[in-house]
Amino acid sequence: MKIRSSFIKYFFLALLLVVILYIDYFDLVNNKADEEVPLSADEEGYLVSSVVDGDTLVVLVGDTKETVRVLGIDTPETKYSERGEECYGTEATDEARRLLSGRRVVLTTDDTQADRDSYDRLLRYVTLPDGGDYGEVMIHEGFAEEYTFKGISYQKQKMYQDAENSARAIGLGLWGCE
Repeated sequence: MKIRSSFIKYFFLALLLVVILYIDYFDLVNNKADEEVPLSADEEGYLVSSVVDGDTLVVLVGDTKETVRVLGIDTPETKYSERGEECYGTEATDEARRLLSGRRVVLTTDDTQADRDSYDRLLRYVTLPDGGDYGEVMIHEGFAEEYTFKGISYQKQKMYQDAENSARAIGLGLWGCE
């Protein structure tokens, strides 16, 4: 009788332990699903936390803010630049904010270019939530010009040059500045 009593006691202790472990596991799985997980470029993208100007933005990478300089474009400077405000600089920054602020974007490297510039900014192409190429949109709409750094060709150079030629031909945006 004593053996049966001990068996029942250990059986219920073991059962209790299994239930406790199951509850802990269940809570752990549910809580993990609610946590923010850092995104990689091949998932939903990076959240744009702010826009500096038309060719520079800040994204969240996990808990870290990273400044990104968009490859292949240059936008007119704003009043915050050492050179002062250039024609169409404010409009370019406003358009960047409209397209990017609070949205998730995909960042893509270009193996023909450096990973970071001299200011330690990431150098990346930016894909918009709708799948459009941010650089091409900004150039095509006259908010930016094509920019080749130190004469080094890059992957999207031809596409960006074609977009610039189109905008320039009709005097769109910054191409209408005198």
